[in-house]
Amino acid sequence: MTTARVRVGVNLLWLVPGVVGGSEDYALSLVRELARSDEVDLVVFCQPALREAYPDLDDLATVIAGPGRGQVRWVRLFWENSWLPYRARRMHLDVLHHLGGTLPFVGAGGSARSVLTVYDLQPLVHPERFGPIKRLWLRAVLPRSAHRARMVLTLSEHVRQQVVSHLGTPAEQVLVAPPGVRTACPATAGSGEARTAAAEAAAATRARYGLTGPLLLYPAISYAHKNHDVLVRALPAVIAHHPDATLVLTGRPGPNDEHIDELARSLGVDGAVRRLGRIPRSDLDALFDTAAGLVFPSIHEGFGLPLLEAMARGRPILAADASAIPEIVGTNGLLLGPDDPEAWAEAIVELLGNPADAAALADASGRGAKRFRWDETTPTLVALYQRLAAA
Repeated sequence: MTTARVRVGVNLLWLVPGVVGGSEDYALSLVRELARSDEVDLVVFCQPALREAYPDLDDLATVIAGPGRGQVRWVRLFWENSWLPYRARRMHLDVLHHLGGTLPFVGAGGSARSVLTVYDLQPLVHPERFGPIKRLWLRAVLPRSAHRARMVLTLSEHVRQQVVSHLGTPAEQVLVAPPGVRTACPATAGSGEARTAAAEAAAATRARYGLTGPLLLYPAISYAHKNHDVLVRALPAVIAHHPDATLVLTGRPGPNDEHIDELARSLGVDGAVRRLGRIPRSDLDALFDTAAGLVFPSIHEGFGLPLLEAMARGRPILAADASAIPEIVGTNGLLLGPDDPEAWAEAIVELLGNPADAAALADASGRGAKRFRWDETTPTLVALYQRLAAA
């Protein structure tokens, strides 16, 4: 007997392109994976700006763009609490998946069952990192959203346990649905021709940005919890052994950019720090391919997508032993204390100066990618949608 297709709406009204970081990459990847399923009829609700930034969305799903550009948060909230429920009812959805971490206050899914993805609970676990208005808002809306959803999804077991303990959500209503790697990276696992092409693209990208010598890559907006300071403080010792090493920082402008630049100047390593800003995806891929390693000192992550990107390319990983990172990295990278610049400097010097250790870390990283598979996560989600639709 043929199973009826389930009509699934995906709420991306919260997603302002280029602003929300890793959750943007995850949300778009999930939409693309769900679109592959023959059992899902997909409807995406988004801002016009997202549709313009990702024109392939219209080839993957029925895309319904909001009535205006919601660059201001209260405007987006208004849409979610008025326009979205109205359109969801008209589409006769079975399930409405909210990927922004919260549910609207009213009519979260029309008659559809609501699924909620929560990326992390940093506003509740570390409220001191947020302004008073945002802190009070999220302290009120996060528990309410989790309680109203039929099912809560997280990307890691670490966040799942936090949702249960901090929000009081029953454990059976919280499901871990991590992102995955679908295809092998041409730079590491493709044919000889593909590897050559990837190497040439990486070399061209390095030349275009004027990057020489070994690169230490950290793709992260300069929020305080991303902990850029520990890398900058480690650089003097690194440069003493490897004068041509460069710390490459990518991501849109962040609140601590000036502080990081001033710290680098005060330590005399400003010439070894390159801030590239938000760069095209193809350029970031090329930098991953050519980097000596990913350095990831963040002290709070619900998952950490750059870790998975490094694994997909078999790049050595040095990461902080904090939050969900040990769960994601496991034995496939080197974990370091997030507040120990001496340990980071020692590990980086060893990475750059010991080819055997670097090769071992690269091999371990490549093996780690096998633990994260879309062909395991996507069927789990489709089965969840079907179960909720039949309830």
